[in-house]
Amino acid sequence: MKFTATTNGDKLIFENQDLLQGFLLRLKDKKLSVKIEKYKKPRSLNQNALYWEWLGIIADELGYTADEMHTTFKARLLVDRSGKIPVVRSTTTLSTTEMATYMSHVERIASELNIILPRPDDTNSNP
Repeated sequence: MKFTATTNGDKLIFENQDLLQGFLLRLKDKKLSVKIEKYKKPRSLNQNALYWEWLGIIADELGYTADEMHTTFKARLLVDRSGKIPVVRSTTTLSTTEMATYMSHVERIASELNIILPRPDDTNSNP
């Protein structure tokens, strides 16, 4: 389970205390491993909407579906090779910065294929 907290001096203030308390009660007297990492803002809804708009345009130009293009781009651009077995990451796990970088790569590939994609300032989307 993942919880978000803010530091206050040497204390942690958790955002959803009730959920945390319920979770801890179910794990009473269990040894736990806790990982603390700096919070990264998840990709925005606007980024995701623009990304799927782009996938539709690319798919139409190349004769594939948006889902097929999504799978293709993830396999090409989001492979984590840090473990023993390569794993394709999901765009849902990307931060806003990581999603912006990913979308830049998608846009570059589309440009190499002579496919022009709308920019955020051309639409109401803001990656």
